Amino acid sequence: MRDATPTPVELQVLQLVALWRQGPAVRHDPVLANMFARLMAALNRSAPGVAARVLGTLEDMQARGLGLFARGD
Repeated sequence: MRDATPTPVELQVLQLVALWRQGPAVRHDPVLANMFARLMAALNRSAPGVAARVLGTLEDMQARGLGLFARGD
């Protein structure tokens, strides 16, 4: 059984999702855009292809009107 400590790749995916939840600000705020680009690059170095799959899934969810927020949000 594995301990509960997330791997570096899992942490990077979680950070990517957290940034994505900021909405359009990620594309328009220079600081968030820089963080997003650096995180994507780091994730691509750690696990090639994972960043593109995660981003594709998030964009697909957005296109379908699904969100990452709790029902009350």
